[in-house]
Amino acid sequence: MSLPKRSRKSKAQKPKSLRSAERLALEQLKALLSRYPNGPELDIDGLILDYIGRSGEKLDAVFKLNPSLYPYLFAEDPEKGLRLLQVVGDPDIVLRCGKRYPLIAKVLASRGAELCAPALLKNPSASLGYKVRSVVWHISDAHFGKFYKLKETPRELAFLVAQLARDYPDLLPDVILISGDVSSIASQLEFEQFRSFCRDISAALWKQACPERILVVPGNHDVTWESDGRADRLSRFSQNFRDDSVCVTPFGEPERVMGGGRFKVIRKNPHPETAPPVAVVFDLEKDINFALLVSGYFSGNVPAEVRGALDSAAGTAEDLATLLRVDEGEVSHEYLHTISEALQENRSLCLGLIHHNPVPYGIEMTRNPLAPTLMETLWINKVPVLLHGHIHLNESRSNKRPPIPGQSYPIPVSTLTSVTSAGGARGMNIYFIGPGGEDQRLDAVVWTISQSMSFRLDDATWRYRVRVKSDACEVAHL
Repeated sequence: MSLPKRSRKSKAQKPKSLRSAERLALEQLKALLSRYPNGPELDIDGLILDYIGRSGEKLDAVFKLNPSLYPYLFAEDPEKGLRLLQVVGDPDIVLRCGKRYPLIAKVLASRGAELCAPALLKNPSASLGYKVRSVVWHISDAHFGKFYKLKETPRELAFLVAQLARDYPDLLPDVILISGDVSSIASQLEFEQFRSFCRDISAALWKQACPERILVVPGNHDVTWESDGRADRLSRFSQNFRDDSVCVTPFGEPERVMGGGRFKVIRKNPHPETAPPVAVVFDLEKDINFALLVSGYFSGNVPAEVRGALDSAAGTAEDLATLLRVDEGEVSHEYLHTISEALQENRSLCLGLIHHNPVPYGIEMTRNPLAPTLMETLWINKVPVLLHGHIHLNESRSNKRPPIPGQSYPIPVSTLTSVTSAGGARGMNIYFIGPGGEDQRLDAVVWTISQSMSFRLDDATWRYRVRVKSDACEVAHL
């Protein structure tokens, strides 16, 4: 028995008269757009949005109807063009239109670059306008142990973060920077959890153990305290990580070549009883270096009030958290001298990594009296940018800190897995490093973790554009 033929007409198909009316309205919109502004005064924003909504076309189709609209919106009145882009919400417009309509990328980069983050993450070089020579990830303040606030195990966390590179292959990092507080109270179990995280993220990203690609500095929570209230010179941290088996820290052998000859590690520690070490890691393939610095308590020079609090503390998480916040992140003149010695061989772009914030952010103060001298020392030694954690905070777009001539420029990152500061969110930063020579470029994307514990594309924000000049950085907060 043959079945009756199904009608080609869909049940949801609109009546012919209605379709004709829509076609007529669309033709009228086309005519108005093609004549604009040689006609009656019209709301061009509404006219374009009406046409896009009715036709399903993209914004560049409007420019084909009337080429004069492109320069009008993005040269004569770029604020109007930016507002239109915000409403249209076309994340691929830069990738699709970059060559034919380059003013769109320029307007977004200068006034609304957060809208470009999705396109940037899909094709960094096309969005940035330069060939990316290196990608660097920056995470901080995981606080494995007592202050770790996520349900994921270290292994699950490693694969959660590594998924970014699987979803967006151009984001595969050359190096991961971790700016301290890998533990909560510097217990052996917490350090073991961090070691597990390093092993797992290395395998997930690079399919093998690559400790030379994971560069770590300690934070104030990674200090062990003696019974008499003295700091332990980070001896437990050093014992766990000085062998370079899962990551590279300032502690370890004076010189080491790793990664099949690609990475060279130089450590300086001339006075281990009174000042911490410095490590400089040279990525010889990408021609980028990294200065690993130690801030905070090291040699036992702990204020009397801190020792008193230790003696009287009951040992609860709250007591320890309050106590450890007292750490001022100090550096000494002796340590500044060690930094200068360690950076003598630096001839390329070098990113500094430290735990404590060297500048105040709102109520998050810095009490290091030598912080300005530290920033000057880094700049003189060709370290134009200093990355840090500690404050568990991402800067808002409204916080436009100007660079200071002759000083390195600090960029914070939020906690990855612990308690956030007021107004902050958990997440990480991704840095794109541009060409070398006299045109040193760095762009940073701040990517927060959603409530569903994933990295969603619309939670990424293109936040910083840094251009290194001879006397200062040019910094745009996007």
